[in-house]
Amino acid sequence: MTRIVLALVVLVAAAACQREPAVVIRFDTSDLAGRHDLGKPGEVGKPGDLATAVVTEKKVEAKGSACKTDTDCVTLADGCCDCANGGKLRAVAKKDEAALAKVQLAACQDTMCTMAMSTDPTCAKRAACVDGACALAAKR
Repeated sequence: MTRIVLALVVLVAAAACQREPAVVIRFDTSDLAGRHDLGKPGEVGKPGDLATAVVTEKKVEAKGSACKTDTDCVTLADGCCDCANGGKLRAVAKKDEAALAKVQLAACQDTMCTMAMSTDPTCAKRAACVDGACALAAKR
């Protein structure tokens, strides 16, 4: 009787074991063929691309990142990802925060961030007014 049970167990185990196919992921330049929405290297000025966002951000910041007190400054993600998602921070004037966040949102719509806390030193700092301009400073 035990031989029959043992034989059935072996048959069931053998039937349950199947070989899974190997998964191979490749990134070839041909994958991007036909994508006309991607900019060419050095091409600047298409709405929604990161180069346009950087230019727009610099214009917003140049208009007035001046401050008088620490409360005039806030931290904002430097790039597409914040510190909770592998990125870093920068200090900006509170009055520019909404405009810069809007530019970032448009430029980063196709960006995926890691789900890992960042170890960038800026993540351990706070926004402060230093010599009339917003900057990152050590936390108190």
